[in-house]
Amino acid sequence: MKAVGKDRNGTTLYTLELTTLSPETSFGFRGRGIIAMNRITVMFALAGLALFTGCSDSPTGPGPEQYAGVWTGTTGAGREVRMVVSDVGVVDSLSIRVRLSVGLGSCTGPLLLDEPVQITGDSYSAQATFPGSNITTSVTGSFSSASAVTGTHGSFSGSFQLVCGGSYIIGTGSPLSSGTWEATK
Repeated sequence: MKAVGKDRNGTTLYTLELTTLSPETSFGFRGRGIIAMNRITVMFALAGLALFTGCSDSPTGPGPEQYAGVWTGTTGAGREVRMVVSDVGVVDSLSIRVRLSVGLGSCTGPLLLDEPVQITGDSYSAQATFPGSNITTSVTGSFSSASAVTGTHGSFSGSFQLVCGGSYIIGTGSPLSSGTWEATK
């Protein structure tokens, strides 16, 4: 890249040239002419900015930290959802209230995130468990903006053990159906 500075009469005051020197050195600088040091510094900074704009290996736009905060919402069945995202884009906690169908009755309680999960891009996927049971399933979240998220929870089928309302329940079947949820902050 080459920049030439001229005065009002067209006389060349300076020439700046940005060149690649080696793999270890990302750019070089050559200048000549009568010019104040502050102009060289400004031109060098502008040339460097022009060179590096669009050459980044890092993604553009805001990162997952934009989702930090406390999120509240509801499931597709109208039950409570609560999620806490740290300021580094980690889902620290997620509680999705669900209804389990067990035998002749039901049991309502939260699916809780097994462990914190990092948001990648605008989404995450993790495992959640119904406390006091062996009922686990997948949960997902997808952010459509810095203030809106939608997600899903999977179903569970098979043999299960569950403590519900002081009762110990053992069964086989499909106590948890899949569902959707949404939340805002």
